[in-house]
Amino acid sequence: MPPAVALGHAARCLQLPDLVAAVDAALARGLVRRVDLAAQSPRAGAALFRRALALADARSGSFQESIVRVALVEAGLDVEPQVRIPGVGRVDLLVDRHIVVEADGFAYHGDRVAFREDRRRDRRLELAGHPVLRYAFEDAVHGVEHLVDEVTRLVAATSGAADVRRASRANGAGDRRA
Repeated sequence: MPPAVALGHAARCLQLPDLVAAVDAALARGLVRRVDLAAQSPRAGAALFRRALALADARSGSFQESIVRVALVEAGLDVEPQVRIPGVGRVDLLVDRHIVVEADGFAYHGDRVAFREDRRRDRRLELAGHPVLRYAFEDAVHGVEHLVDEVTRLVAATSGAADVRRASRANGAGDRRA
């Protein structure tokens, strides 16, 4: 069975976050093309399938990132996956153009070197004006409602500060060349 057909059938039994995660993974691995998925029109779950395609993003780096991204988008937040931040590298998710959300799995973040690197990245992000919320796999997947609440509260608490930082950058404030 072609992957696009299998994903169309999956719309009958998966919930939106899981379906998006499956579509994200298939797109990222080159197993399907968006045009092939759009050609699928499952009889059962058609609306869910269309919504999953609208939310799908091949840039997603993992299952838990997809789950978190969908939950945050569904909560009305502006979310960009896999954003490159100068001096840091890629971050899992950038919310409201300034908050970094990292959804860490133990496989890539479970040894001493990775632990140290995560702390270094967090410091650089904080110093650059990007608050960091870091979640373990279990928190991201099984506690996503709590995660959304925390991110939403941080967005509300920092939205004024983010506007000031953006205006400051736009006006050249902090430019040491002056």
